[in-house]
This record gives sequence, C-alpha cells and structure tokens, in this order.
Amino acid sequence: MILGSCPLFRGLYDKEIDAFTENGQIEFFEAGQIVISPNDLIEKLYIVLEGSLEQYHLFEDERLCFLELTSKDFFGENLFSNESHHDHLVQSVSDSQLLSITFDSIQAFYQKQPKAYSVLLMNILRHEQEMLRVSRGLISRLYFKEKAMIGTPIYGQRRLKPNEVEEIIKKKKAG
Repeated sequence: MILGSCPLFRGLYDKEIDAFTENGQIEFFEAGQIVISPNDLIEKLYIVLEGSLEQYHLFEDERLCFLELTSKDFFGENLFSNESHHDHLVQSVSDSQLLSITFDSIQAFYQKQPKAYSVLLMNILRHEQEMLRVSRGLISRLYFKEKAMIGTPIYGQRRLKPNEVEEIIKKKKAG
C-alpha cells in the first residue's frame, strides 16, 4: 500500500490512513503542467501516488529547484500554517497522479480522530525540520557559489578581503 509508506502517515494504522484519505480526490497532471503557482491560495495537501514533480522557489528571474518529489512524497503542508498563499511553484516533470485532500476534509478528520491527527502533525513537523535542513544546505551552496564567482580570475588572483567582497557584491547588484 503506497499510502502506508508515505512519511506523512508514519505511526498510523491503515484504518486511520483510510479515514484521513476517504474524501481525497485523485488528480492527474501531464508532464510540464503546473500544480501550484506562487500566490495560489493554499487549499489542499497533496500526496504523490505516481510520477515525479519539482518544487521551485523563484529568485529574481530564475527558478531554483528546491525539491524533487516522487511517489510517497507529500507537499502543501503549509495548509496547516497561518499562511494563506503558496510562495513556491510545483511542476509535474512526468505524468503524475496525486491524491489531494482539502482543508475541510482534514478538519473533519481532526474532529473524528484527534489522536491520529496529532500524529500527522508530528510527521509534518519532522518533514518541516528536514526541509529546513535542505534549505540551509541550499543557502550554503548559493553562498559559496557567489563566493567562488568572486574568486575567479576576473577579480585577480589574490584573495579578497571581506570588505572588498562586500563592495564587489554591492557593485554587481547596483550594475
């Protein structure tokens, strides 16, 4: 059972998973199709049943691939936060099949099974901690990529002092 192996459902019994997903809808997306765009309302939690997707953050004029999603992964967990709109883009890389669960369905599950709901929240917290770890790695890579660009022969062969690095960055941003 694919849902039982989804990290969202770690520690839940099959009957609890069934209760959580009973009102879910299967949605199909073709390769290249956008699932979530920045500023879309947060309305659903998604579980990847088949296919692959990529989650991007938009940085200036570039798409920065943040996460690759495949079978058993889930996204849209910001449905559980105070946010009202998505801040990222999710695009299907291959033909994909997703199970979507609305906020109202999740609220109904909470009313019926509060203990199982608390397990879901713990799993989402674990997932968010992992996303923070990935984010820190991404930030480090971007920082060192920028630093490596500064150390290229364009700027000379000597090691730059920190204040020189800051001046070059300011000039690059201004120009």
